[in-house]
Amino acid sequence: MVAVNAVLVGADTFVEIERWAKEKLDWLRSYLRLDNGIPSHDTFGRLFGLIDPMEFEAAFRRWVGTILPAVGGDTVVAIDGKTSIERPLLPEQPGA
Repeated sequence: MVAVNAVLVGADTFVEIERWAKEKLDWLRSYLRLDNGIPSHDTFGRLFGLIDPMEFEAAFRRWVGTILPAVGGDTVVAIDGKTSIERPLLPEQPGA
């Protein structure tokens, strides 16, 4: 939960995940027991190194499906607050 939330708000590295989690420790503790505090970036790296990417994707999709059951499989959900605007393609320019 710690890493997923950190990534959803923009963390791109294990160091950024650790930094975000330390800043949000009180909030995280309202949902999780963190008796030993936040894991280090090295621990996050080791953990994610052990996870099978295909299994993680399947589990993540199942989890999201329980949160957003009304959203269809082809629906795009903007989690960053932005919307997608479809723009017409411009005609090709000579020499481009």
